[in-house]
Amino acid sequence: CFIFPDHHRFHWQDLQALESWHQDHLVVTTEKDAARLPADVAAHVLRVRFEVVTGEAALRAKLATLVGSRSAPT
Repeated sequence: CFIFPDHHRFHWQDLQALESWHQDHLVVTTEKDAARLPADVAAHVLRVRFEVVTGEAALRAKLATLVGSRSAPT
């Protein structure tokens, strides 16, 4: 089993290992990480979505504060 950390920069050794692994196993990755794989790497790609179940108003307010603080002149 191979587990790579988030934002992993794939090296040729990783890709060779995945190619060998793929012969007998499934290679599964997220859309975000699949974008960093060469097109010839056979992988099942998961689309990940999120839904805010509670606290949406508080989250939106915090995000607006963060975005506003980044765009404000210093």
